[in-house]
Amino acid sequence: MAAYRVAVEAVTNIARHSDGTTAALTLELAGPAILRVTVADSGRCAEPWTPGVGIQSMYGRVEEIGGTLTIRTTPQGATITADLPLAIPADTGRSPHRPPHPEPTLTTTDDATEEITSGP
Repeated sequence: MAAYRVAVEAVTNIARHSDGTTAALTLELAGPAILRVTVADSGRCAEPWTPGVGIQSMYGRVEEIGGTLTIRTTPQGATITADLPLAIPADTGRSPHRPPHPEPTLTTTDDATEEITSGP
């Protein structure tokens, strides 16, 4: 279910915020027990890029099951990659006593590449 939610949110973000003309969704086995979901587009965000509710939602879903989420934006487009374990830990429910997940960290490089990485 996390793979579906990440893919839908990523495609929704492309439709809302990207000026790109193409997008690609890829599912692949990235290891014996890792499903990699990659969504890439050919556009740049029309405004300065900042993580919002959609990114937080993807980050939270991936973190809950022990996966990682990486988001890269470049002048040529953006790529969201989620590595999801195929065996989900038993304790995936949110507890009111569990602290909220930390904010993802946005890094910008000199070549205008921005990256957010989350996970263990």
